[in-house]
Formats: sequence, structure tokens, C-alpha cells
Amino acid sequence: MRSLLLVPLLLLAGCREASVTTRAPTGEELAGVLGTVSTLELTPPRGARTYALSQGIQGPLEEATQDGRLPVTVGLLQDGCTGTQRRLVVRAGGTSSSSCLDLPSAYGTTASLPPAEQALPLNRWVPVYAVQPTVPGRTEGSRVTDDDPAHWTLISVYFSTETDPEALNPPASSAALDWLR
Repeated sequence: MRSLLLVPLLLLAGCREASVTTRAPTGEELAGVLGTVSTLELTPPRGARTYALSQGIQGPLEEATQDGRLPVTVGLLQDGCTGTQRRLVVRAGGTSSSSCLDLPSAYGTTASLPPAEQALPLNRWVPVYAVQPTVPGRTEGSRVTDDDPAHWTLISVYFSTETDPEALNPPASSAALDWLR
């Protein structure tokens, strides 16, 4: 009789779900471990032959564009820096740049500089992404985004008619602040 009772229990035990399974992580889960990553697709203005990014990346557009657009990937990563710093990584045209930013535990990012429907100009620095620190708010313990662009870290682009990237000599990238004023 006991053996008859054991058979259903053994069958049920074999039907249990595995206690450990694997699945692809969600974007939110990846961001919690890796950081925030965005890819911008910039449409160069007519006549542009070279580009420069404010993080020291530059090159010929012909080699860097995909489907007529310059992909620029920006990441604020959790690793590679100390304390409250985040690693800012910018990649375009097969080249990347990295630096550490001192950021509070809360910060914001914006990729709507300039608005998508606005054409990018030639021979002018234009901010396309911003890391915005937060500052104490009006109520105790609250934080708000610092609305002074001079305190932001900007990723800006400069499209040029210059054919040789080595001869490209744009003004200081801080000129991108003029766009925001």
C-alpha cells in the first residue's frame, strides 16, 4: 500500500519547475548594473564632410555614417571610477572616449538638444546630449535638476565642410553653451 502512495508523490516531484532558470535581462535591470546608455542618430547638414565631438573624437563623415546618419553612443556607466563618480563613455565612428564625472546619487540626462525637427548647422558646436546634476530642492531632502547649462556636461557635435579631419580646427566646444542661451 505504501508503494502505491509513493508513486504519485514521485510523479509530482518530477513535475516541479526548476528552481534556477536563465532569461535575458530587461533594460531596467541592465541599467541598474551597467548604467544609462543611449544611441543618438545625428543627421549631418548638407555639405558636411567631417565631424568632431566635444569629447575629442573626430573624423571623416563618409567612414562614420550609417544610412546617412552619424550614430553616437553615450553611456554613463557604474564602473571604472571611484566614489560617486560615473564613467562617461562616448563612441562614434569606431572611436571612443572615456572620462569620470563627479555626480550626485541623482542626476538626469537629456537627449533633446536641439529638438529632433531642427536641422543641425554647419561649422557650429551644437549640444546633442546633456548630463545634468541635481541640486538640493526647496523642501528638505528634495533634489531638483540644476537648470544652469554651465554646470552640465555636454556632448556636442561640430559638422564641418573641411575635407581633412586632421585640418579640422573648430573653436572651443564650450561655444555649444551659446546654443542653450
